[in-house]
Amino acid sequence: MGGNKKIDVQSLRATLARRLVDIAKRYGMSREDIARSSRLPVSVVEGYFRGKREIYFPELSSICQTLGTDVLWITSKNYQSSRLAYRGVSEAAKKSAEGIEHAISLVLDLFQKSSRPRVEPIGESIDDAKLLLMEVDKRAGEFREQFHTIQSLFECHQINLLGVSEQTFDGFMLALGKYCFIVADKSRPTVRLTFTLLHEFAHFVFDIDKPIPVDENLFALSRRVFSEKIGQESRAEFIANKFAQCYLVPVREAAAWLKTKHPERQAGEYAHEHKISPEVTVNAYLDAARMSGKRLDYLQTLDEAKRWAGNYAGDESIREFVQNASKSLSESLNHQCHDYGDEQWQLVSSVFGANATCH
Repeated sequence: MGGNKKIDVQSLRATLARRLVDIAKRYGMSREDIARSSRLPVSVVEGYFRGKREIYFPELSSICQTLGTDVLWITSKNYQSSRLAYRGVSEAAKKSAEGIEHAISLVLDLFQKSSRPRVEPIGESIDDAKLLLMEVDKRAGEFREQFHTIQSLFECHQINLLGVSEQTFDGFMLALGKYCFIVADKSRPTVRLTFTLLHEFAHFVFDIDKPIPVDENLFALSRRVFSEKIGQESRAEFIANKFAQCYLVPVREAAAWLKTKHPERQAGEYAHEHKISPEVTVNAYLDAARMSGKRLDYLQTLDEAKRWAGNYAGDESIREFVQNASKSLSESLNHQCHDYGDEQWQLVSSVFGANATCH
């Protein structure tokens, strides 16, 4: 009996060490950083990270708190390694996303497992912006032909969609094993929410095994002029942004505007007709112009396009879809609320909008 117990304890320490290392890497935190924040000696932290130290709850709790995770979750048999990265984001966005990720991880097995599509991968060796854009446009076109709406994209692939409000980010894709959650700020303008859903869906398709950051302002990101060569550090965001853009405005559509007398007008009217942002149509137009060797001023082109865009408030059915999907998650949780402690349920209910008075 004693021998078996020792093996179990050693196994738990080794498992815990692997999980701590994994989380620390995502945060970009060193053992010294963790020791300083948790007010523990570096030797103690090292002991946990190497699986050598006897587990004491107060010590482990302090380390977990520093890493933004929960003792019960990190030691749970249902633990799944997250691919959400927090490096390079504001402290406010990090704090908000941490709470949401923690809440999702606590109730993960109550939701549906996602079905990742089989898509021809985009060659990792492609770093030419024009070639990469054409590859992305091809993939986006295939999805657009098969799934005519964003709603069908999410429903067919069984993506758990959670809408939150008044956050410091546009959205993020959280992959935990076979479960995928896309979290989006539903209080954003509808045209921005639409772009966010498509951007995060692209991460689901192409980047589910990579550490993907929280996206704070996708429209600001889309304004950046990418160089002719796309480096590995910006590749995932370039592909996700261009996937969203090409799903909404195919390259061939934007290229056709170049042959007209007033392409800015075409970009504006397309935005109005399809209920999308002129920022998206103008980026598509500028991409087409760059591919033909022309360089245009972004802000000047955008101002001209907006004159013809009229009301581009967006398709409100998108916001309704996010709200209904979130409501469905909340209702699923209400039936299971008694399975969680008060503190855990307080966090879960605040994130999912579930019944806070369950207990």
